[in-house]
Amino acid sequence: MIAGEQQQPGPVQARRWSVLIALVLFPLLKYGLAVRVAFLPLTAVALVVAYFVAIYLYRTIAEVALQGSFRPIATASAVALLGGAVVCPSQQVAMMLAETLTIAVAGVAAGRSLRSGHSGLKPYVIGTIVALIGGAIMFAPQWNGLMDLLRTIGQENAAALGQRLGMVGYHPEAAQSYADQFDSVVETVARLVPAATLMSVVTQFTVGYLWFLMRGLPKERSAVLLPPFSRWKAPFALTPLLIAAALGRLVGGEIVALAADNILFALSIYYCVGGLALIEYALRRLRLGLTLRILFYIAFTFTGLFGYLLAVLLGFADSFADWRRISRLSIELDKS
Repeated sequence: MIAGEQQQPGPVQARRWSVLIALVLFPLLKYGLAVRVAFLPLTAVALVVAYFVAIYLYRTIAEVALQGSFRPIATASAVALLGGAVVCPSQQVAMMLAETLTIAVAGVAAGRSLRSGHSGLKPYVIGTIVALIGGAIMFAPQWNGLMDLLRTIGQENAAALGQRLGMVGYHPEAAQSYADQFDSVVETVARLVPAATLMSVVTQFTVGYLWFLMRGLPKERSAVLLPPFSRWKAPFALTPLLIAAALGRLVGGEIVALAADNILFALSIYYCVGGLALIEYALRRLRLGLTLRILFYIAFTFTGLFGYLLAVLLGFADSFADWRRISRLSIELDKS
């Protein structure tokens, strides 16, 4: 018997209705109200609500799909797409279709994979791939424009910064150096626009999927599929992709190097999470209380980029060193 079958019919039926309503509401909020109302506070509220509705949908669609209820989701998706097409400006119809379908397909794919008896990681990978494909369809046509816009803003502000520094007494060479550094930072940010836009979609799916594992399953199965944060670990399977991206960055042309930069940035986020989990494990082994751990993380944030890179390095090293014996324990459980 799958985990979802153990839930009561009443809550399951209510969940189905809530996901159907939310799915229809999402495009009306984000692509209707948010772009049709000429009142900035209301637009901002609509966008924020739509953002969290998307997270809720990733969670609840996966839960409904786990029950085997696919027809209501398909019906609600069709109604949502039709409603969105009516209220959405013609320039954003393609993005609305892509985002709404991404939410529905990723949620169904994750729930169905879990229904087939897979571990918690495989449904997440499948849903993430769907989110990446949907994100690419949504944002790829905008990447060049966004990157050029950032570069233009960076160059203009770098020139203004150099002039202001010179006016307050900085040596011309020092002022130009600071301006060049600012422009270099903006250029780096511009190069990472593709990864940033794609990871925004993946983040929504990730939060929704974790919420589903925590609240959408019976406690006993949730405990198996979602270990404590201190036991999280970046999969060793990411290593070949990391090596390929590093080689592309070193020996590839401009387009290959740009793609490699974005892949490395996206991988660094997962390695950073793994590194933070390792740090949390070490703090717990030291028997530090919750208050001291919170103070440690507050201090850790002040390390900025250095702290981020340290966490990334720890997560990468632990992905193959397996200092907490997580991979070995998983193999032993699979054999037993």
